[in-house]
Order: sequence, then C-alpha cells, then structure tokens
Amino acid sequence: MPTANLDAWSLVQRARSYTLSFTPKALADAEELLCEAIELDAEYAAAHAALASVLSETVINGLSDDIDSDRNLALESAEKAYAIAPIDPFVLKMCGATWACFGEPKRSITALRRAVNVAPFDFGAWGFMGWPLVGTGSPRDLDELHEIMVRIITAAP
Repeated sequence: MPTANLDAWSLVQRARSYTLSFTPKALADAEELLCEAIELDAEYAAAHAALASVLSETVINGLSDDIDSDRNLALESAEKAYAIAPIDPFVLKMCGATWACFGEPKRSITALRRAVNVAPFDFGAWGFMGWPLVGTGSPRDLDELHEIMVRIITAAP
C-alpha cells in the first residue's frame, strides 16, 4: 500500500539508498529515517518493511547494541508491513529476508516465492530466496536454489 505522504516516501527512499553501503553509520541513519517515515504515516508498509530489513542487517552484521530488542522490532515491523500490504513485492522481499534472518525459513520462502511471482525480474528477491532454501537442507530446496542461481547468472551476466 503506497503512501500519500511524499515526505514519508522520500525518507524511505533516502533510507534505502543508505542501506546499500552496509556501514554502521549508514544503517543507523537509515533506521532513524525510517522511524521518521513511520511517524509521518504509520500505515506505510514499505517503511515498516524497510525498517525490518535494516534492523536485520544491523543484527546479522554484528552492529546491534541490543540484539534482542532489534530482533523483536524487526519482526514486529515485518508483521506490520505484511499485515498492511501482503501482496506488495517490496514488502514480501523485505519480510522474507527478515524472516530468513531470524529463523523462520518456511515463512520466508513463502513470502519470497510470492514476491518473485508478483515481480519476476526482482533479482534481489530471487537472491534472498537462496538463504532460507540453503537453510532447510532439503535436496529439493537445494535443486531449486541451483535453478535460481542459474537464472540469475544467465539473466545478469
């Protein structure tokens, strides 16, 4: 569900650009911007989904000062985003990545499969799907991952 608040939208776009560097400062700045966006529009699913992703990155990269708090807020943010916009491909991608990070592989795979069905050229969603597929250890899931990697390499050499 998009936002009508252009300031909230702009904050999310700025935050997303910061996260691409994965530095401690960039992630902290992105988190602050996303919290501002949520204050402006509490029903902006992309802001909640992006916050879940940033907090996940903070935890998995060893940058969290309070792992339990950041994990809980990431999961709460993913739940909120998913409840608001359960078919939005960006929301599905960010929620899927968050759920993969915090030990919910089945839920992650379901969300990411939905994301790539809605947006089949989103290579980020395809790439994120590799993480929970590896985690299951299932030969079928590993075959699916192999097919995904071939697809990504073929499409984007």
